[in-house]
Amino acid sequence: MGYKIKLLGIAKKKDEDLISAHVFPCLIKEETPIASIMGVNNCVNARGDFVGNISLLGRGAGAKPTATAVMSDVMDIAASINTKPLIMPYDNLNNTKIMDILDYEGEYYMRLKVCDKTGVLSKITQVLSNNEVSVSTMIQQGSNQDNTVFVVMTLHKTKEKNIKNVINELEQIDEVVEKPCIIRIVDLDE
Repeated sequence: MGYKIKLLGIAKKKDEDLISAHVFPCLIKEETPIASIMGVNNCVNARGDFVGNISLLGRGAGAKPTATAVMSDVMDIAASINTKPLIMPYDNLNNTKIMDILDYEGEYYMRLKVCDKTGVLSKITQVLSNNEVSVSTMIQQGSNQDNTVFVVMTLHKTKEKNIKNVINELEQIDEVVEKPCIIRIVDLDE
């Protein structure tokens, strides 16, 4: 579908007193630079008003980077070094709140395994409609030997709480034979 799955940590300032900060697996477009990061490499991307996007790439996982980090901590403890994680005193920091994940707004990929019979798709779309979730694209694959089909959808931008409600309601439909698979789709250009 033109995406790669990546584990991302994303932080954005929403307003003066609110930050959106989340870590989750998500789908990102294959042509984005972060999609090409593989193996033990990690990437930190920051966006500034005047400089645009800045990326730092380097080893962040695997035996040697992990051993280096652990040994660095052990050496600090042995030397009784109290490092301060923040540049300024804690009392000078603003009292900023983290946005609840249920208020996260984004696009979603959803895969359902359902019984291959008349009316099932209508039940699914009714659940989506009742929760203010609309379909962007939909693919239904051919019937399996057990008379089930996979229905794959991408969903327009909506709140996480709407998606949670959709999942709960879809799990109550007898014709939905497996727990729905949901993955967030992240547009790194936003």
